[in-house]
Amino acid sequence: MRDPQTGSFMSSSRASEKVRGAVHTINGFGKACGFEEVRELGVIEAPIAGDPSPVWAQVPRTGVVVEDGRIRLLRPSVAETPRRVAIQTGHWRTDEAPAEFPRLRFSSGGEAAGIREVDVTRDVAERVAAVLTERGIVVDMLPATVPPSYLADVFVALHADADATGTARGFKIAHGSYRSPEDERLVGLLTEHYAAGTGLPRDRNVTTDMTDYYAFAWFRYEHALAPHTAAAIMELGFISHPEDRSLLVDQPDLVARSVAEGIIRFLDAVPRSELFGEDIIIPQASPRP
Repeated sequence: MRDPQTGSFMSSSRASEKVRGAVHTINGFGKACGFEEVRELGVIEAPIAGDPSPVWAQVPRTGVVVEDGRIRLLRPSVAETPRRVAIQTGHWRTDEAPAEFPRLRFSSGGEAAGIREVDVTRDVAERVAAVLTERGIVVDMLPATVPPSYLADVFVALHADADATGTARGFKIAHGSYRSPEDERLVGLLTEHYAAGTGLPRDRNVTTDMTDYYAFAWFRYEHALAPHTAAAIMELGFISHPEDRSLLVDQPDLVARSVAEGIIRFLDAVPRSELFGEDIIIPQASPRP
């Protein structure tokens, strides 16, 4: 976890859990570091540069190494098994959210013209899963809560927008920060194939609710994706706009195939050896005194 005053990392694992990690002693200025720092201070000084959040952060279960000026997120050990994809239905089973997400329990999603966001995205998610399964891909259907340090080749969260004026329309796709360098490629391929398949315009008003999506934030929450899981969040369209809503409700197979096509193209382009082959390096900020 990260101390909200110092921005420092400390392990949040229970005594019965084994967390993969490593430390070393390299400080030449008389300051304890590595094992000595952990013994004396109980923390590893490794705040993430650019993250202003004053909340606790987590050490991912896949492991970290704290080095001079940077944090190394260790690459996971993955067996040679079929590719795995997680499709998350936004706002589904939010009543099961853990204590670290108290507001999520009351997040029911958008609604317009008697159509609920969660019902639309759940239907699309099931159809996406069917397409991927036919290709021999293992699919996990995830509710709002993500398993701790969840690891897969791809994670896509499905949502739908709603606008009070009923005039906004289009789709948008985003990824988070301090994550897999392949996130951008995933977003690009999803965008390309979803736009081509559905004909929907692209809404470029990506919000911080998307880029700071809780499932991306391994450094803030226990129930979040492992850093190496390539991840994206999609707003499939506006259920409050008649044309978007008609597509999402009346042509869910078309919507699902367009999502699945982007995922399949990503898996074809990025082998597991490339996706999980290297540690991820993120900058380390100077801890406050």
